[in-house]
Amino acid sequence: MTDVRASLFAVRKAAPRDALAISAIHGSSFPSPWPLSYWTRTISDPLHRIYVAAMPGCPPLGYLVARRIVDQAEIISMAVVAGSRRQGVARGLLDALTEDLCGELPCRLFLEVAADNAAAFELYRRAGFEEIAIRAGYYERTGAPPVDARLLARDLR
Repeated sequence: MTDVRASLFAVRKAAPRDALAISAIHGSSFPSPWPLSYWTRTISDPLHRIYVAAMPGCPPLGYLVARRIVDQAEIISMAVVAGSRRQGVARGLLDALTEDLCGELPCRLFLEVAADNAAAFELYRRAGFEEIAIRAGYYERTGAPPVDARLLARDLR
């Protein structure tokens, strides 16, 4: 486990060399991982913004991928390696995105989070997001009933 609090991590835009690490983080964080080809393609797509948080000389601790279209943006996925969670990495990624978006035209930022992910919901609430809807049974769970998605939004001006 890496103690992120004791170290300095930096958030930067992802580069093609980060695709494999991002794919690995996603694969260890979600039950249906997206293929490496998704990440290599998306890193180069101008509609997407992908950020990674990493300590100097180390592989990424986490990533965030978002898409902006005109006056709306959506966080598509964000994950942090298990040993570095609850140490400010996700907040750093989220702050980098919102700072980047605030430098442009005003927009509304959306995301969805599983209703049973209390830690993520609290992170987003503290970052100024408000719940605007529920998507019933949105997330499939192996061997368990589906979980609702909470749709959240924040205006960036």
